[in-house]
Amino acid sequence: MTENTSDSYVTLELPVQWGNMDAAQHVNNTVYLRWMESARIEMFKKMHGGDFKFRKIVPILAWQDCKYIFPVTYPDTVVISLDIIELMEDRVLCEGKI
Repeated sequence: MTENTSDSYVTLELPVQWGNMDAAQHVNNTVYLRWMESARIEMFKKMHGGDFKFRKIVPILAWQDCKYIFPVTYPDTVVISLDIIELMEDRVLCEGKI
């Protein structure tokens, strides 16, 4: 199943690296979280017009979870999409999909 990610706030396409796999021969669970980190960085860059310099307010990651549906392996390519669900005064609630 392929989802249309063209409407997402941020979309990244990344190749799976051989080193992303673990002993079970699929992408290690921590790599998914790093991929989402890359999407969040792109989100902040987009919010700041390409500028990634934070001033008085800096982002922190307060909470994250991940539902693993099926294994990804080398040499796959992943498409990461990130959408802003709610933009509040003191936080940004996002949803990402890989």
